[in-house]
Amino acid sequence: MKIVALVSGGKDSCYSMYLATKEGHEVVALANLQPQPSQPDELDSYMYQTVGHQVVQAYSACMGLPLFRRQIKGTSARKDLSYTRTEGDEVEDLFILLSHIKEVMPQIMGVASGAIASDYQRVRVENVCARLNLVSYAYLWHMPQRQLLRGMIECGIEAVLIKVAALGLDPRKHLGRSIAVLEPHLHRLSDLYGSHVCGEGGEYESMTLDFPLFTKGRIVLDETEVVIQTPDAMAPVAYLVPKSFHIEPKDPDAPDELPSDVRDVPDSSSSSCGTPKASFVRTSFGQRPGEYNINFHVVSGQDYVQLSCSAHSRVPADCTENDTANALHDMLAAVERELAAMHLELNHALFVHLFLANMGHFAAANAVYCRHFPAHNPPSRACVQVPLPEGCPVMVDVLLAKGAYTPAAQPAAAAEAPDAGRAISNSGGSSSRSSTGGEEFGRKVLHVQSISSWAPSCIGPYSQANQYNGLVYLAGQIPLHPSSMTVVAGDAVAQTIRALASCEAVAVALRCSVLRGSLGLTVYVTAATALETLDAITRTIFTAFDQGTLPHIKPKRASSTNSPPVSGGTGSGSGGGVAVGGGCANGCGRASGSGSARLSSSGRSCFEDEEGEGDDAVSRLDPYLEPPNVSNSMRPNVTFITVEALPRGSLVELQPVLVDLPYGDILSQRHSHSSADGEENSRPHTQPCSNAKLPTLDGMGVQRHSSIGTCDLSNEDSCHTSTLASDDEEEGPLAARGTAVAAAAAAVAAGSASVPAPAGTSGRRPGSGVAGAGGSGCSSSDAMATSVCHEGRLCKTLLHMPLAVFQARGDLHVRLQRALGCVLASYGMDLSHVVRVMAWYDINKVVLMNDPNTSSSASRSFHVTWVPVLGVTSSACADCAAIMEVLVEKAVA
Repeated sequence: MKIVALVSGGKDSCYSMYLATKEGHEVVALANLQPQPSQPDELDSYMYQTVGHQVVQAYSACMGLPLFRRQIKGTSARKDLSYTRTEGDEVEDLFILLSHIKEVMPQIMGVASGAIASDYQRVRVENVCARLNLVSYAYLWHMPQRQLLRGMIECGIEAVLIKVAALGLDPRKHLGRSIAVLEPHLHRLSDLYGSHVCGEGGEYESMTLDFPLFTKGRIVLDETEVVIQTPDAMAPVAYLVPKSFHIEPKDPDAPDELPSDVRDVPDSSSSSCGTPKASFVRTSFGQRPGEYNINFHVVSGQDYVQLSCSAHSRVPADCTENDTANALHDMLAAVERELAAMHLELNHALFVHLFLANMGHFAAANAVYCRHFPAHNPPSRACVQVPLPEGCPVMVDVLLAKGAYTPAAQPAAAAEAPDAGRAISNSGGSSSRSSTGGEEFGRKVLHVQSISSWAPSCIGPYSQANQYNGLVYLAGQIPLHPSSMTVVAGDAVAQTIRALASCEAVAVALRCSVLRGSLGLTVYVTAATALETLDAITRTIFTAFDQGTLPHIKPKRASSTNSPPVSGGTGSGSGGGVAVGGGCANGCGRASGSGSARLSSSGRSCFEDEEGEGDDAVSRLDPYLEPPNVSNSMRPNVTFITVEALPRGSLVELQPVLVDLPYGDILSQRHSHSSADGEENSRPHTQPCSNAKLPTLDGMGVQRHSSIGTCDLSNEDSCHTSTLASDDEEEGPLAARGTAVAAAAAAVAAGSASVPAPAGTSGRRPGSGVAGAGGSGCSSSDAMATSVCHEGRLCKTLLHMPLAVFQARGDLHVRLQRALGCVLASYGMDLSHVVRVMAWYDINKVVLMNDPNTSSSASRSFHVTWVPVLGVTSSACADCAAIMEVLVEKAVA
């Protein structure tokens, strides 16, 4: 792909440009924003480095590329984290600059920038790129800074400090010194004062004088002047002004003066090409309203709303791509009308399950999806192909929260601290205040649209994660190389490790952990996955949870193209991941005994054992990249779902639900503060994540309920049972089919795969019993419930249903409601605390009499979204006809 590189003169933008070329991209132009002649060299801009701007003009001659420059006319008019078009803001100068370049060079498809840790800068670059249909590339994003600095030095970047503004950096000693010479000193300052090795906290700015892409010449500073901005005795602020310099040709036969192509971009270049990405606008198919019967059900609680919706063709036929697109459009239009009647919008959505009858129709469905869902702080999403009923090309399940609304534009008055542009933020979007009150309890969205070495990007209205009221909803992760957005080569085990690493990296960015703080994990595998492979996948996942680290392997590079898909994102509408193509091998976190990754001079990662790395100072991670320390972490409930196909031809997709550790820490501090002061509503005083009290999961425990020795549910007063007995009412919407089924999925569901025993099961297979329960998983006639509960407030319950549950007469939903109520009562919860209920049923064991999602029971307050799959098992039972997943949250008083 042909790209333009944003250059400031600093080391970061140059290294990002270099890594982009290593990923196969071609830099064809440079772009720079500089101060106006009447302005000082140092503008203290939140967005742009301006010191040393005099030297940037030499980059054109050194690289033999055109350099487009524009003077900065705007200011930091809008200082909050999110950004929408704001007149007079300096971001609009970037928009004018890039729009002019795109007009002059229409072959440009992407923009490379050097953002490392500032969401403020990344979000604004992504905003401009989205408006210009350009892809944002940020290959340094959330990479370990010590490894980045070493990678810059090893690849041959010669950069000097041109500004200092931190304790331990003396203008007389350090201005003009190279980063190679100062590397040990920068490490010491980081150890002593917590400063950023790469200067992300504004500690210093740099000027690149030479690097590998300077193929024509290198810059030599002839004369400089030191300007003292703040003569502070402890941490003076000062910068260099290049008075004169020259370009030294690298070719001895080249002329002394190399040709240069520097082009000024005037104000008149504010082009009209500010339309959204093509994937956000649906124009490729015609609307045929009214051709589908739209069936949906809405359950509205005190805060949460679960909405399931499906479209059925009036004349069943072979489903085409246009059919899927039209059906989804009709469905989402109906959903928006229903929500409007409830005074809600899709802006309230936290998570979306998108079920397709044909994964080959994903691009068309995604175009429709992008038209309806908000681009600002969108919900997370998982997308899989399942055997939907005939004439039903698509089904969606949407989880919304009434307190989760995040408007597209936040008032400019909601400003951050003056150093917002330098600050490290762990949220990629703005937050809203929830019903619990207080800014700490608002919804937070991680939505990184830049392609980077940190995580698969989400280019579109689907985010990597949504945090709300103590729960974190991660998007479904398929095994993508973040830097190339291609599926990893290898078997399903290698893909599982890659997807799990992506999940953990996203979690760490939110100060959470998949490996140490999960309530539940849903694992989607394709029907082509062999039983032996499924066994290995299960073992890999459980080992990672038990050890709290990711397996140490050297992933293979995919051989497919480096270009991202036109539809954007991961295909599943998900993202996140530690950089297999460059970065930390252990999910942006490294535990004792695990492997670590180091950036080599080629920009790739070198996976080595810690003992072989030989430089602990370089391998050390930044605090914001370390996973949180968790005491007494517990293994979550894991559900294995066999489906027909996954996005991009992946073999595995993972979708976790996490405990929001910072949220719980705030609750603990608030409780302690209130107890000490006698004020229940006191606001806690929180510290930065790197210095905050370590969150714990001491309240998380696993309790399993078995039907053995308990009464049935014919007595509604029974409160300690999980048996789903018949209540002799009308025939339920599901009936059993006791026929033998071929294929791997049926064998897995029958428990023929060997699965490692969970902790405390005395070596039993999950299907052969659970220690302390006295039973054998799903017995021939009774169901079993397994729950993971956190501090009596958050709970993920799996209700395992054998075939006999569906063979019994009576309303199945009534029996499910009773059973769930009994399980929740043991935790001091009830059905009013239910967030979401989904049930996966094996079509090889259970056949539909009619669509359960549209049955007469759908009018009741308790609703289950039934999803047909090819097989379903769990970490506790390998012989299920169906599993109902229930997410519960008891609101904070």
